[in-house]
Order: sequence, then structure tokens, then C-alpha cells
Amino acid sequence: MEAIMKRFTHIEFTTAPNAETGLTLMESLQPDLLLLDLNLPGMNGYQALAQLKQSKNIRDMPVVAMTANAFKSDIEHVEESGFSGYLSKPISIRALQDVLDKHLTA
Repeated sequence: MEAIMKRFTHIEFTTAPNAETGLTLMESLQPDLLLLDLNLPGMNGYQALAQLKQSKNIRDMPVVAMTANAFKSDIEHVEESGFSGYLSKPISIRALQDVLDKHLTA
């Protein structure tokens, strides 16, 4: 993702090695959008989303799930879980651009 996001020079992009670290970053940075891998070491993406939704500061932030699991049932589970969107891996630049356009303003 870091290499892909370098294409979008107008966007500041930050990564975290795991959900626990990411949650701390989200509280301090309060970004406009979170791209969240569902298959993380330790806490998974669904658990991280549940934690985010408990925070008054960031619970309304759009969170887009990223995963290699692209079966219909996986996509339905993502939607039912409260994610704002879904990107399947490998990440399509066009799909990523669409997500960024939808959730970020100029």
C-alpha cells in the first residue's frame, strides 16, 4: 500500500504494523479515512472496527476493508459489519481511486 499510495501525492498516508498500534494512531491523528486490512496480526480488522466504533473521536470516520477474500459472503459480512467500503487484493488502482474520491474531499 505504501508504494501504491505514493501515486497520490496530495494524500498524507500513514501505516501501522498491527491494529493495536493503528488504533492509537487513529486517536491521535484522526484521519479522514482508514484503509483497514482484515487479516492483521493479533487483532483482526473486524475487531479493530468494533474498537474504533467505541471511540467518540473517530467512530464516524469512514473505514474501508481490504482483503484477499472476495467471495460474495465475505463482501456481505464486510457490509453487515459497518465498513464504509471494500477493496479486494490485489488492490486495483482504479478501485482505490474510486474509494478515495468517494470518501475524501479536495
